[in-house]
Amino acid sequence: MDLWFPLGGGSFTYKVDAASAVPVSTSGTYNPANRVTGISLGSQGSHTVIITCVSAGVFGGFTVYGGDETFGVLGFDSAHVGFTTANITGDSLFPNTLAAIAPDLVVLQVTANEYLSNSATPAQQAASLATLIGWLEALPKIPSILLWGSWDISVHHSPAGGQATYATYKAACAALATGDPHITYVDLATTMADS
Repeated sequence: MDLWFPLGGGSFTYKVDAASAVPVSTSGTYNPANRVTGISLGSQGSHTVIITCVSAGVFGGFTVYGGDETFGVLGFDSAHVGFTTANITGDSLFPNTLAAIAPDLVVLQVTANEYLSNSATPAQQAASLATLIGWLEALPKIPSILLWGSWDISVHHSPAGGQATYATYKAACAALATGDPHITYVDLATTMADS
């Protein structure tokens, strides 16, 4: 089992079944990139894990394994409602989290929030996405990257202000996959109806 937490967020203890509580300090310079403490649950089966806050902080969550830490499919969801690509690339510590996870595949659903918020032009969004892709391609083990273009959300949602069409946003992102062996672009509009 892995426990995830940001550095500088206080301290907590964890206790597995009847074992003694184990302290974990997250003291140090604040860093929102998640840190990991791996703990053993002993045998497979049902266990009770108690996390207790000792001093004010943030606990990021946990990942439970069943003897499959090195094989199978393990997913991490880094979604944030309303975030644009620029919000993600504005966090210079995010690459540390990517390095800690060492993903084999990264799925990026892009364009919707930029389009709906009118916060970036298609070219600006593609530039932010290129930064994020650069972080991924700088990892010691380069993951496969799937750019996922959703169905045409403009059918149901109209953003404030006038800007490029949703198709223009998707095209700008799809262009990043051209010639890059690590990226595949999939347009869900080819398999899902817009209405």
